[in-house]
Amino acid sequence: MTERPEHLPHVREATPADLAAAAAWVTTAAECERWAGPDVTFPVKPEAIVRQIEFDAGRNVALEDDDGLVAFGQALPRGGGRVHVARVIVRPDARGRGVGRALVEALIARARESSASLVTLSVYSDNAAAIGLYTGLGFRRSQRPGYDTRSSPSLPMELRVGRWRPEPSGGRALTRSSGALGPGVRS
Repeated sequence: MTERPEHLPHVREATPADLAAAAAWVTTAAECERWAGPDVTFPVKPEAIVRQIEFDAGRNVALEDDDGLVAFGQALPRGGGRVHVARVIVRPDARGRGVGRALVEALIARARESSASLVTLSVYSDNAAAIGLYTGLGFRRSQRPGYDTRSSPSLPMELRVGRWRPEPSGGRALTRSSGALGPGVRS
């Protein structure tokens, strides 16, 4: 077994207890809506949030450091080869140290494992740090059908995790590529 450097968090599958611990980092109703969406009530009830955020439908990722849980996020299958990264959160005392990047990279790795060709996320347009993170990992602003960016405070972003090649029928298909990992926030 390879020893990991002390400063890098350990990546593992998240449990409902991890979700409850991450939810405790959310201290206001406004933060709760920005992190978990309008269907999650504040204060967060650990027994209800598992159902409210589709915990069992996705790949839930936890990062741990020497002090315990340091980050949580989800990779949710959405059909058509798309996975949506959601509910990305980093423990307040660990923000600004690259933990968010490590988390999003792990979520994208989960999307690739599921053979996804597209990873999407929504980020609040005033969250410059998150937008910088996602852009740095290769995400680009997207135009989703039926997604009105004029009235929503969220910005849709996407990352193609495959490359285009012509199909025999003359159409186009995405194939998986071995490029670098690239990244997410609310569904």
